[in-house]
Amino acid sequence: MVSKKEFKKAQEIINDYKSQINKLIIKDHICMCCKTKEIKHLDELIIPDATKQEDGWWDGGVVEKITFGYGSRHDMRSFYVAICDDCIQELEKSGLAIDVKEIIKKENEYGL
Repeated sequence: MVSKKEFKKAQEIINDYKSQINKLIIKDHICMCCKTKEIKHLDELIIPDATKQEDGWWDGGVVEKITFGYGSRHDMRSFYVAICDDCIQELEKSGLAIDVKEIIKKENEYGL
């Protein structure tokens, strides 16, 4: 039987290892729109799986995974992309980025 103290110590070792791996694999990103602003990974949250970077904390923007579906030349490929806060604001103003809340609002208006 493992004591609580031993269990906590083992968890600390695992979290330390995951943190070290995160630092090797998960890097800061440059905004894909302006190509200048850096979106920095905040180390406070350990991402348990480097292929789930969208679950991490990012400063100055967002990092998301996009996956192309059937019909695209990139069918079944996935990429991480980053957009800084300033660019997403500009994209929203121009109508190129649509706030999901607005779509939900319209669905509700139509009774969906």
